Amino acid sequence: MSQSRAALIGVSIWRLAVAASAFTGLGLILATGGGFADFAYLTNQGNLATGVVFLVLAGYPLVTGRFEPERRWVRGATALLMILICVTYLTMLGGDLSHLRDQLAHFLTPVLVVVDWVAVGSSQARTRWWYPLTWLLPPLAYLGFYVAYGQRLYGFLDPAAPDFPTVVGSFLVALTAVGFLLYGVARLRGLLVRRAVAPAQ
Repeated sequence: MSQSRAALIGVSIWRLAVAASAFTGLGLILATGGGFADFAYLTNQGNLATGVVFLVLAGYPLVTGRFEPERRWVRGATALLMILICVTYLTMLGGDLSHLRDQLAHFLTPVLVVVDWVAVGSSQARTRWWYPLTWLLPPLAYLGFYVAYGQRLYGFLDPAAPDFPTVVGSFLVALTAVGFLLYGVARLRGLLVRRAVAPAQ
């Protein structure tokens, strides 16, 4: 087996593991919770989306012979969304990681997604500077759903409270900063890889 073929298989196995972590965490939450109604929570929507994204990414090398699609937007958006889920759960919600479902859905899967962005593949090195701004679209879409849903799922996020615009604005500022951090890390990694490859050419 050639090194390139082995690398493609390795990437597929890695991303299949990320998808499995997301789906398993989601499944455990749904099995012990309120069923379909639990999909109102961002954690469950985010893990479902992550599972689907990484399942597609896992199959991509086997079908096309390439590591990943040229379009890297979805990977960055997924990483930012899962960081939001992880940090919010562990800080503002005082999250408990004593159960496997929470270890997977709120911690391990977000960490794996970020590791994938930082260390796996190469398309992220060509991320455009404005991508972090568009990565806010999934959280904003969830915010719209949350307001329309009409139930206060998160104590700190009450549309009827006078500080609601301030809370939302603070989240958007923080997410924008994290998004540009992901962008910077990706660009730096691309630069280091190019410098490492150049002497060998």
